[in-house]
Amino acid sequence: MVEADKIRDGSTLVSLLSPALNPELVDALAARPITVLAMDAVPRISRAQSLDVLSSMANIAGYRAVIEAAHAFGRFFTGQVTAAGKVPPPKVLVAGAGVAGRAAEIYREQAAEVDIIITTALIPGRAAPRLITADDIARMKRGSVIVDMAAQQGGNVEGSVPDEVVTTANGVTIVGYTDLASRLPAQASQLYGTNLVNLMKLLTLAKDGQLVLDFDDAVQRCMTVVRDGEKTWPPPVQVSAAPQQPAAAAKAAVAEPKPVRPGRRYALLGASIAALFLFTAFSPHQLISNITVFVLAVVIGYYVMGKVHHALHTPLMSVTNAISGIIVVGALLQIGQGSATVTALSFGAILHSFVGLAGRWRRHARRGLDAQQLFGVGGCGVGLPARQQPADRHGCPGRLVGCLPVPRHVQGDEPLLHLGHRGRVRRCGGRRERHRLRGTP
Repeated sequence: MVEADKIRDGSTLVSLLSPALNPELVDALAARPITVLAMDAVPRISRAQSLDVLSSMANIAGYRAVIEAAHAFGRFFTGQVTAAGKVPPPKVLVAGAGVAGRAAEIYREQAAEVDIIITTALIPGRAAPRLITADDIARMKRGSVIVDMAAQQGGNVEGSVPDEVVTTANGVTIVGYTDLASRLPAQASQLYGTNLVNLMKLLTLAKDGQLVLDFDDAVQRCMTVVRDGEKTWPPPVQVSAAPQQPAAAAKAAVAEPKPVRPGRRYALLGASIAALFLFTAFSPHQLISNITVFVLAVVIGYYVMGKVHHALHTPLMSVTNAISGIIVVGALLQIGQGSATVTALSFGAILHSFVGLAGRWRRHARRGLDAQQLFGVGGCGVGLPARQQPADRHGCPGRLVGCLPVPRHVQGDEPLLHLGHRGRVRRCGGRRERHRLRGTP
């Protein structure tokens, strides 16, 4: 507050203010004839990424958090095999989302297994959600380390103290540093300076050195806290005054495609078959074999990946399943070609792919997914229709197997750990339900 009285009249202050958390500071600055821009109030849109200080500093803080965890842990981060013995690598859990209900059991179970926990969950303008409780810490092994990156806003970990390192009774170290980005000063200054340069480019479009605020620009409006002594925080909510068009009228405006006549459909099918026969008749034998492998691989890849629940569509699983499908098809076509060597290699390839697919199925089965949900036969919203249950007390016709109710205390903006059915929330009898996979939180 004292520094606010020392700012020269007509000046422009650009700084990290956290206006949502410091209303008294905003009022003190608004009492002076100055302009104040909050760098941590930049909207999270694509056009403002070059000004986003929060992202820049979070990147540095996360890197430093890992270094602090390694320093407090006091052992190798990577596994080592030496003449003196084998040193296993530590297990690290990075928790970046709040949980509710049954999902909270994930952190409780993982706390007993991991060696290092780094928490990063923050909600702008609100206190940090509590992720790790005292009971979770009591279950951790002696010598474990927790780095609470949200200590400045109340902390994600029960018992963390801002700017201090605390050791619990069972030997768990809790690091609550609030200046992680400042512990890499050169890199932090470089990135923050780049953010400021980009801000100056935005405010001096005429390139004459004069700062000009344009409140029609959403970026400048959101980050302006005080303008010439007038308090402009919080920014107004963008709402449209135009009435919404009825859904029925919008659907009517869309022209329905004309149905294809049966005669034309059969003609196109016959022409396609004739073209395929001509292509086969005049193509080399090797090309036909390659095309057959490709078509079969496409079909297998479609059923292996397209029928898997969307929550399991990770790059690793998609690529490995696609490669396994291609290997299986190619190996099947090579078996029985007259060469014992080729047959043996083909059999080995099929066996290797089968082991890989079976291993992935077993891994997901241990997480609570059955074969139907993994390969798209039945389940919640994948493959065949899900099995139904009798109507509930609200009169709903029967819920999908594996759909769990969303607790009423969970707000719409509260982060959740869940595997959803394409993010859909179903309402029935005043109750909200979010489709989830059976056996998962």
